[in-house]
Amino acid sequence: MTRRLKADKGAANTELMTAQTDRIVGDADVALKSAQTKKTEAEVAAVEAGVEKTRAEVGKVNADAKKAEHDAHAPFPSAAAAKPGGGSSGSSGSSSSAKKK
Repeated sequence: MTRRLKADKGAANTELMTAQTDRIVGDADVALKSAQTKKTEAEVAAVEAGVEKTRAEVGKVNADAKKAEHDAHAPFPSAAAAKPGGGSSGSSGSSSSAKKK
């Protein structure tokens, strides 16, 4: 009987070990779920950034299309279509230099 009591006192406390293991597993589970949540939030932010970039590109394309349509219907020539040198002022400058010679 004495030997049995000594053996029981020296044996590992399995209930305590089980409780400690459960706590460690629970802490690891919480950490894992937290990391997964942060990863998901980062992925959502990346997708939202991609959507905003696409919206900006579509807006630019729509603006370019509207400008092209406006330029096609405009009753006046656009500034981009003007000849370099300013048109008539360039021809008068070359004729005056010819007269000086």
